[in-house]
Amino acid sequence: MLRRVLGRRWPPFYLQHPLLYNPHTISTLVSRAGFPVVQVRPSVNHFPIDFLARQAAQAAGMKLPCHLPLPRRAIGLRLGNMLAIAQAAA
Repeated sequence: MLRRVLGRRWPPFYLQHPLLYNPHTISTLVSRAGFPVVQVRPSVNHFPIDFLARQAAQAAGMKLPCHLPLPRRAIGLRLGNMLAIAQAAA
């Protein structure tokens, strides 16, 4: 959803995020490194609501005042990150 709203301004398109993987490629890389893959699954990122509001405003070219009262409660978002759990080879 964020990719469609932000277009080329979507953070994974920035140079700081040059690689996008899927569960199969992560499993393959971990296996080639000598680790039996136990699990690859999506992860959840947690962000405070006030941070997300400021980031959304910045992406839209606006700047919110620092004193604007916004909730600090964190919410979980699935942004495409993955978690790989592996074990050392015997």
